Amino acid sequence: HPSGPQDPSRTLLGTGTRRPDIKTDLRSGFHAQWEAYQAVNGHFAAAVARVARPNDLVWVHDYHLMLLPGLLRARQPRLRIGWFLHTPFPSLEVFRTLPMRKEILSGLLAADLLGFHIYDYSRHFLHACTQLMGSELSLESRGIAWDMPLPAAGGGGGGGGSGRGGAGRR
Repeated sequence: HPSGPQDPSRTLLGTGTRRPDIKTDLRSGFHAQWEAYQAVNGHFAAAVARVARPNDLVWVHDYHLMLLPGLLRARQPRLRIGWFLHTPFPSLEVFRTLPMRKEILSGLLAADLLGFHIYDYSRHFLHACTQLMGSELSLESRGIAWDMPLPAAGGGGGGGGSGRGGAGRR
């Protein structure tokens, strides 16, 4: 039984074109995309750091920059950072499938204020934080009180502060 490019089961529609190894191709492509995502967020953090002063307000928009609040907090702890998501935040069942889920949550929790289009999306975010970050989160007058230190910066974590931190920072 042949086991090479001539094997019809290993080619795409018998054309002789190699059928992709979906598991390997997804993994390598996904990691390359994640590295590019981190790099883009890093470029934005560097650009903001060149012009922002302590206590400035930096407003970040959308899923393209979910790591940016953590990267900014690590560089300039006294910035006031807001972030708003213009698309749905996925349910825990979907979000937990991302290999970098904790890095994304840590990046977002470094913001002083998080905004979501509707309550359900903020509830999805809270559920993800509670289940994946090992912390109890609670709504307090339209804010989040998070009593866990942010992990050290690196790929999206915040600045390693302790006590109350993250969204709704007091």
